[in-house]
This record gives sequence, structure tokens and C-alpha cells, in this order.
Amino acid sequence: MKYKDDIDVLSTFLIECKDHLEVIEDGILRLESNMRKNNQDLVNKMFRAAHSIKAGANLMEFRNIEAVAHKLEEVLQQVRSGQFDLSGDDVTHFLMGIDKLNEMVDNIQHSDIINVESLLKLLNTITY
Repeated sequence: MKYKDDIDVLSTFLIECKDHLEVIEDGILRLESNMRKNNQDLVNKMFRAAHSIKAGANLMEFRNIEAVAHKLEEVLQQVRSGQFDLSGDDVTHFLMGIDKLNEMVDNIQHSDIINVESLLKLLNTITY
């Protein structure tokens, strides 16, 4: 039996995803407004939230959620390591990733047929 076929496990996954997405979205907005402050704890918290979504999606076999969460995690890892600060269009693109994750979580049955390729390419431009 796949985990995503267990209604209790699926329900827990969806609730946790929403909680983690809220942490990430609140964090990115706080980062954007306080870029001059050291926000390492906030970035670490956001990174852990993205990592948790990615890991849960992997376990549940929701590949598109996993892919987008992984890309956001990569961006946050580079912010966390001091390689760059998110600002301007990068924040807009990052928020698009959060919006897409929310859309997929809200439509979990269709999450793996939603096209995420253009978003993943866009998120690749943030750090590379």
C-alpha cells in the first residue's frame, strides 16, 4: 500500500505541508523587508520547512511537489551559506514557487499532472 492511499497519512501530510509553506512564505516576506539584518535563524527555519516538504513528498510519491520543494530548498541553502541574498525578481520567483506548491497541495490528486517545468527553469535562474 502506498502512503498516499492512506487517508490519515495523506491528511497529516497536507496539514504539515500547509504549515511549512506558511513558515516559508512568512519568512521570505520578513527577509525581504529586513535584508540588512542577520537572519540566519530565519533562513535555517525556512530551509528546514522546505526540506520537510521535499522529504514528505518523496515518501508520499508526489514528484512535482518534491521537485519544486527541492528547488526552493536549494535556493535557501545558497542563501544560508551566504552565497547571495534574495531580492527583487528573485523574491518574486521564489514566491511563485510557494504559490505553485500551495496550488498542488490544494489539488493533491492532480499535483503530478500540473506542469512545473517552466517554474523549475525559472527557479534555476535565481542562483545559477
